[in-house]
Amino acid sequence: MTKLTKESVKNVYGSGASQYENVMATYWQFDRKGLINLLCHRLPCRVLEIGVGTGLNLPYYPSDIDVTGIDFTPEMLAVARMKLSSMEGTHLHLIEMDAAQMGFPDDSFDAALESFALCVVPDIYSVLSEVSRVTKRGAAFAIFDYCKSRNPEMVKWQELIAPSALTNGFPPGVIVCDTLRDYVEIIETAGIPFEIELSERLESENPFLIACRLLLRNRKR
Repeated sequence: MTKLTKESVKNVYGSGASQYENVMATYWQFDRKGLINLLCHRLPCRVLEIGVGTGLNLPYYPSDIDVTGIDFTPEMLAVARMKLSSMEGTHLHLIEMDAAQMGFPDDSFDAALESFALCVVPDIYSVLSEVSRVTKRGAAFAIFDYCKSRNPEMVKWQELIAPSALTNGFPPGVIVCDTLRDYVEIIETAGIPFEIELSERLESENPFLIACRLLLRNRKR
């Protein structure tokens, strides 16, 4: 079966960066502030956002939280940096970096967040392992992402669209993703020390619009 690669992901998101936000506004409106509010309850707090993309979450972070957003697609980051230039404060930082091979020391962050990044990364296990490494013991990791349905009939549709979603994308040339990732199953079997504290599934009659919201806790020793 066709798989995501770093090259294919960079090519699609690089060429589609200018259209990405319009697509997300059309299909994926969700409570970004509510997701962020799951993270930090004590200050100071350093948050890592993986796959920050065009920076759609950036306006929702409180000004008293220090945020580092990483992405390995320069064109997406360029859009995010334009957004950042019009925002007040210096608590937001953007870095071009591969989430599967981060350059941060161990225990650098108090919390982490991702939205619509895990369904895109070619090596999800390396990314989860790296998030565990660079966040502190007890750190929260909030997730909102496209995922595999729990409805067997809908899974058949997701399996049908999977090859196209991995290559051409939806819409074509703007968003590619793996339509068959079940993050609860992945986390429970990966051997990475995350405990699932919250798991919500948002089902849909459209196989392109199925999502989950998770809150993980880093239980590494």
